Amino acid sequence: MIEQPDNSQVQQVRDPHWDGADLKAFGNVVPLHGPLVEKLSNGKVAELKPFADGFIANLKNVTWFYQMPVYMSGYVCAAATCFAQTRLDWEKDIIGSPPDWQELFFKEQKQFWANMTVWANKYRTGAPGDHPTPWQIGHQMAQFAFWLSGNIDAPPGNIGAGYKSILSSIIIQVWMSFEAFASDLWTEALNLAPGTLASQYLKDKGGATLSLADFQARRLDPGERVGDAVARRFVKLQRFEGMRIAYTDVFGVDAAKIFDKYPDLLPMSKLRHLFAHRGGFVDEKFRDEMKNIPALNGYAVGDEVKLTFTQVRACWKVAVDAAAELFDLVDGKVATILGR
Repeated sequence: MIEQPDNSQVQQVRDPHWDGADLKAFGNVVPLHGPLVEKLSNGKVAELKPFADGFIANLKNVTWFYQMPVYMSGYVCAAATCFAQTRLDWEKDIIGSPPDWQELFFKEQKQFWANMTVWANKYRTGAPGDHPTPWQIGHQMAQFAFWLSGNIDAPPGNIGAGYKSILSSIIIQVWMSFEAFASDLWTEALNLAPGTLASQYLKDKGGATLSLADFQARRLDPGERVGDAVARRFVKLQRFEGMRIAYTDVFGVDAAKIFDKYPDLLPMSKLRHLFAHRGGFVDEKFRDEMKNIPALNGYAVGDEVKLTFTQVRACWKVAVDAAAELFDLVDGKVATILGR
């Protein structure tokens, strides 16, 4: 098996943002379990549960997306090892006797899959630590690739560009999952409890009091529910700032505390916009908005933001934890109002 480069070798990689040490730090996915995440699975209001389930499902899909290159590296390495062993056995069979090529071909093919089956069963059923898993093999392969890219005269950027695409895609997908979850959760809460939650939100709009009855009589389209109408007409839930204001207006200081507890939601939303609309290249708006964010305030206009695995993992965890706390708050408020 390929030996893992030591730290001195890792530091020789051309682009420090894509080094093997950072890849190793990203190592394990943020687990979708634990006390906070359990709140997403144990809601009291059945009508809100699909939004929590959808959020978890989306993050699981993102998990498989970013794990795929590492797993593929592991499986390819394992397949190559099994193939090499099979070829060795095959060559031993033909020494000293005229070969029946067709028979030997099918024997080789059969032996290859037998070797792969043995390898797969070992990592699936053996004791932890007895043998490397595809994930561990893949990580070593990826780290070795990073090391090679900095130590041989190879075209630079290929590996880094590929991982940059993966990391930026994760940021985009995780934020979009969180945004959709938070938007749907807020809207449905007002749909379920318009007399309490929607009235509270509508009471001071445009400098004049707007009653729920007046809103229902004059502002709803046919068949439209109150929460959907309020979200459509007054709220910008697709932006972090609008999301924070909407939650604070309806759910008060408890909601504000959650957003204050997870300040990284703001830069994550801005990173999503930057990668989705600018390809990751800093514009004046991003530079100015991130001037107080230590990890992102050193970029000039035109610079390309360099994500790291560690940063992306941190954003992932923030999204999961913040979603769990928001769901717990909203679910509890709505359950109390509805008497559940």
